[in-house]
Amino acid sequence: MPDAALYFKAVLISAGASALCVLALGGVRRPASAARLNAACMLAIALGLTLGGALLRLPLGWPPASALGRLLLIVLPAAIWVELFAGFSRIPPWLAWSLRLTLAVSASRILLHGSVYLAGEKSEWTAWQQALTLTFCAAALATVWVLLVHLAERAPGVSN
Repeated sequence: MPDAALYFKAVLISAGASALCVLALGGVRRPASAARLNAACMLAIALGLTLGGALLRLPLGWPPASALGRLLLIVLPAAIWVELFAGFSRIPPWLAWSLRLTLAVSASRILLHGSVYLAGEKSEWTAWQQALTLTFCAAALATVWVLLVHLAERAPGVSN
């Protein structure tokens, strides 16, 4: 049974380190630009994930052998790099969205690589089930990403 206290400790350390990183890099006393605040948030997420994973002693090695390893070593770092890149004001929006959608489309395939669901002829799923599942997962992730970017770009204020 997983140790709840260890998980709670990892969450606290991750959240605390991330908050301190945003405060230090984002600037408490002076207003931060959107690009600088975005970079601070992306670095804070990376720091929080790294510290939390280190505290939990997650068995990660290269090449990643499990879906958890591929999530932590490929998909999440790629998402952080895409958002870090997209946060710069000189990057055209079409390029940022191309990168986001490319990752959204490939994330489920990366996570399911080598599983019984995508094992070629010995697969648990038929070809149409694979295509339907991967398409649905890509569409769901892309939809959530669009909504989160839209939410992040909203003007701050009281919700209506």
